[in-house]
Amino acid sequence: MAVRIDVDALVAPLSEEAPSGPDLYDDPERQQIETAFERSISEGESSGEGEELDWNSVNRLIAGQAERTRDLWLATYLMRGAAKAGDFDLVVQGAELLARYVEDRWDDVHPQLEELGFIGRKTPCESLTRLGEFLNPLRNVPIIQHSRLGSYSGADFERFASDGGNAENYGMFRALIDETPSEQLSEVVARLDALSDALKRADSVMTANAEGDTSTNFDPTYKVLREIRAAVSMYVPESESSEETMTDEVAESVGVVSAGTGKPAQSFSGAITNRKDVVRAIDSICDYYAKYEPGSPVPFALRRAKEWISLDFMALLEDIAPGGSTEAGQVLKLQRTSVGDSSSGSGSSNDSWSSGEESSSDDGW
Repeated sequence: MAVRIDVDALVAPLSEEAPSGPDLYDDPERQQIETAFERSISEGESSGEGEELDWNSVNRLIAGQAERTRDLWLATYLMRGAAKAGDFDLVVQGAELLARYVEDRWDDVHPQLEELGFIGRKTPCESLTRLGEFLNPLRNVPIIQHSRLGSYSGADFERFASDGGNAENYGMFRALIDETPSEQLSEVVARLDALSDALKRADSVMTANAEGDTSTNFDPTYKVLREIRAAVSMYVPESESSEETMTDEVAESVGVVSAGTGKPAQSFSGAITNRKDVVRAIDSICDYYAKYEPGSPVPFALRRAKEWISLDFMALLEDIAPGGSTEAGQVLKLQRTSVGDSSSGSGSSNDSWSSGEESSSDDGW
């Protein structure tokens, strides 16, 4: 059974004399908790003899300790244990607990400043910025699940955003996306935002109280969350996403590239009013085929068409059939001469048969 906590209750003072309760660092249950994390780092996910660690049991121990004391270590342990257990909602709750601890209980939360100084509070937060201890497990936490089509993590979303239809199991994933209400995907984005916001609040308080020391650098954690969010947002309808278009920075972070360019894709929306809009529209269509119909010949034709956008008729003809423009020019010249001869009696000539180089039309037609 999944573990859930009441953040408000776990932040409330335990007594007037000791609002954050006793330091349970040497408590036997704390030793069990720490041993589980030490083993997960040194031996992978097994407990040492091929037995998988029961992270839900570990998280219950953490939640039980959090009822008896107020300790930053417990908040960070809960986030890490929840990631190991594949429980994204508990990760978010753990982040909120961490933020509330430093916001509401800075003066008395464990580790105590009088005993260990600022470094004592920085140390537990450092684990949230390391790949093996938190970031890799976080990427692998299922963020959307379906009874028939499976569960998918942030890492899966990033992989599908990058490789599209070429990615393994993409068909099942696409079927899940098609069956999932857009509101549910928007909720995933909202939970990612809540996690990021809680960490930023904790970061802000820690930095404000560093007093000359260097606070925890959460940038690696923020980067992972941005990348997961960007990948999920690709499947949220534009009207329901807080970001109407994907920026180059975010697109690059998840490896989404414009077909044939190797550069971040820039989505297109709205009316086509100039040639730049035409280019973006073609790129968007090519991106669709690259992700969903990689075997289609359409992108090949469109990329050729994109190369013709700035050409006039004669230059286009030369590109399609080298040498053909010479013959076409001769034909056009003969037609112009013929028209000129037939109209010489009236003293007028028809210049509409001029070649592309002589045309006054903007597009050379």
